[in-house]
Amino acid sequence: MVKSKPLPLLKELSLVFEISQDSPSGLLWKKGRNVGMPAGGIRNGQYWYVMYKKEQWACHRFVWALYFDRDPAELQIDHIDQNKQNNNIGNLRLATSASNCHNRQLTPAIKKKKTSKYKGVYWHKPRNKWRARIVVNGKPKELGRFHKEEDAAKVYDLAAKQFYGQFAVLNFKSPLIILA
Repeated sequence: MVKSKPLPLLKELSLVFEISQDSPSGLLWKKGRNVGMPAGGIRNGQYWYVMYKKEQWACHRFVWALYFDRDPAELQIDHIDQNKQNNNIGNLRLATSASNCHNRQLTPAIKKKKTSKYKGVYWHKPRNKWRARIVVNGKPKELGRFHKEEDAAKVYDLAAKQFYGQFAVLNFKSPLIILA
């Protein structure tokens, strides 16, 4: 796990930045030549970052820390809606590295390598069936083999809700129908 560096003193941060839902980064400058302007910029098409004391910092960490008045320390800040540029405080929550991984969508690169369009579902060639698997505490857990790809995905969703709770990314947004 990559450890986050400790944030600058919150007292200092609160003199330089303020949280703003009107700012795309979630932060406005309170000091300097850009007072009242959005702070930061998007790096690599991903997260908002801001330069502070000659270092780059993730804006979502500053937003969370300023709102809750504490450094998230070794914990990560998760974007609930999976939009890395949405730093609205209602979209940010503390997460362990593992729980933050549970909240990931399949990326196009991963989808290209997979045999299924669903998360946690794989084609099992020797048995000509769809296989559902989930990783719990770093260990893969077999959920079963199915004739229909959608059935395997539904079983994965049930397990994801059970093991990942609020961090689960589901294949189906509607309520699940229990298989017979």
